[in-house]
Amino acid sequence: MIALVVMPLERSEPLLGLLSPYADLLLPCATCSQAADLLRACPDLDLVFTALTLPDGTWTDVLNSAAYLRPGAPLVVCTRPAPERLRAEVAEAGAFGLLAEPFEADEVRGLLDRLAGSTSSRRLAAAV
Repeated sequence: MIALVVMPLERSEPLLGLLSPYADLLLPCATCSQAADLLRACPDLDLVFTALTLPDGTWTDVLNSAAYLRPGAPLVVCTRPAPERLRAEVAEAGAFGLLAEPFEADEVRGLLDRLAGSTSSRRLAAAV
């Protein structure tokens, strides 16, 4: 599995640690523009995690870049516990779902299992 993690480093470190046993490659970055560069550069990307807000945009900017540059790569929005309206907004926009902070190993594993069951990506399914 190759995953892009778009969030400030201090917030991404726990998630990167939980993803590392399942990943062939983790691509951390902190801005929407860096995410777009990595989406262009990595044709085998399987999965995108993004923070709700970033220094140069929001999760919707990352979602739009991913939809254009890597169609089919699932996007997961990472946020502190969110109201139901945000969950609905994320689903309507085409993102796979939300992952609550602080990140828990069981939640990350469950998310990867659900993604493997819903995607055609062989690397993602093989990783979990």
